[in-house]
Amino acid sequence: MVVALGGILMMTVNNGRLSKAEEQVQVALATCRNKIEEIRSLPIEKVPELDGVGFRAHGAKTGFLLPLPDDVDGLPGEIEIVEQDRNGANVTYRVRSTLRWMGTTGAQEFFLMGLVGSRRVK
Repeated sequence: MVVALGGILMMTVNNGRLSKAEEQVQVALATCRNKIEEIRSLPIEKVPELDGVGFRAHGAKTGFLLPLPDDVDGLPGEIEIVEQDRNGANVTYRVRSTLRWMGTTGAQEFFLMGLVGSRRVK
């Protein structure tokens, strides 16, 4: 009986940690997606200025995702901008939005990539 209760308690604790870890990944997904969409809304000439910029991630239930202890700027997020293609005045950038944080199950990393390009004027 005592062994069974101990096992049930341990399963409950582990399930709670996994649930929180899943919530943190959902926060990371939403934050990275929103960051790419923010960049898409900017004038194309401002996009390269964001290369290397850090950002925070916050969820209603999880609170702020904590950066890894060795993070230089103290922010778990980072934007990477690379010129993908250029055709005359039209330019396309590859944008990588990355979060590295200390989660309930240890160090975690999540990223999304997207393309941001010049809008054609007709």
